[in-house]
Amino acid sequence: MKIRDIKQKTEKELKDAHAQLTIKLRSLRFDLKLAKLQSTHVIRQTKQDIARVLTVLQEKHGSSETKTE
Repeated sequence: MKIRDIKQKTEKELKDAHAQLTIKLRSLRFDLKLAKLQSTHVIRQTKQDIARVLTVLQEKHGSSETKTE
């Protein structure tokens, strides 16, 4: 996921994306333990995507608090 694509999403879409990525990461970890996963770099990419989503979500949450004050 590109950061510019993530920034265009709403908070609800970001929360949904976070949930989906977390489920995907869990599945990838299970596949790794069962030796079904061929390319382990996908785990790292998924973790980075989760971090990007959480960062943008935190930015949006912080900016909404300053607007209400």
